[in-house]
Amino acid sequence: MEAAEKIIPVFCLAGMGKFLVIGKGFFGEKLLRTLQSRGIECEATTQILETCFRQLDITDKAGVDAAITDSRAETVVLTAAISGVDYCEQHKEETFSVNVQGTKNVVSACRKNLSKLVFLSTDYVFDGKKGNYEETDSPNPLQYYGATKLLGEEAALENLDDALVMRVSSLYGYNSAKDKQCFPVFAMNQLMQGKTVNASTQITCPTLIDDAANALVELVQKDEKGIFHSVGAEALSRFAVAMAVADEFGLDAKLVKKTSDLNLPAKRPKDSSLKTKKLDSEGIKMNDFKTGLKIMKKQMEESQ
Repeated sequence: MEAAEKIIPVFCLAGMGKFLVIGKGFFGEKLLRTLQSRGIECEATTQILETCFRQLDITDKAGVDAAITDSRAETVVLTAAISGVDYCEQHKEETFSVNVQGTKNVVSACRKNLSKLVFLSTDYVFDGKKGNYEETDSPNPLQYYGATKLLGEEAALENLDDALVMRVSSLYGYNSAKDKQCFPVFAMNQLMQGKTVNASTQITCPTLIDDAANALVELVQKDEKGIFHSVGAEALSRFAVAMAVADEFGLDAKLVKKTSDLNLPAKRPKDSSLKTKKLDSEGIKMNDFKTGLKIMKKQMEESQ
């Protein structure tokens, strides 16, 4: 096991302790940068930031045990998962190994080390028949991805007294990770090239990664546990999202085509929007999509 290089903390936010972020890429990078900006000591299990490096395969139980023990982290955030919905449907054995058994390995190590676990879950645990779901509504995933994430939730909540499950939805935003592209950026790139964007009528709550990262830190600081719906402030169809992207970036909205069925391998819930009343009660506010899109655009411009 390669020794981790620690990020040098500025001042550790009172009561927060050290974070270990397991996973890489789109949300993981934003979370690490958020922790750094708040002066919270943190390290990660992959090369997300140049000063933060430790390799880890969560299906390796011994490796997970060693990583969490060696990190001495008070809080472990599990962002690692196979999240490609269609890929999961077509590679069920691999998906189960990572999303379920891998999660159980992390849960077991957190239990041994008395570490708080934050588990990133999804709105896809619901079937989308009614929308506007609360944390107390009964899950009923339509596809294998949602089923494995639900099993991950159950493993965390049943085995750890203070586990925090954050259900997020349609994450978008800007960072330097190139291995995953959110839908708004995909739509923007397509439209910039004069290409058609086929956008479904599926309804979700697009969530700015900055907001999700901030909400996570705030919930941990408050020592919250259980399930929290942590999504954007409004429910929108993919079509509405693509149209908003065209408007914000001054692109041709006529290239956005509405479709009710993209004929994909995995079923999508028609309306998996989530209520954030529980999050709101903690004084944690999430941006609506128009505001979040402006934040993303500004970050993109500043990076150039």
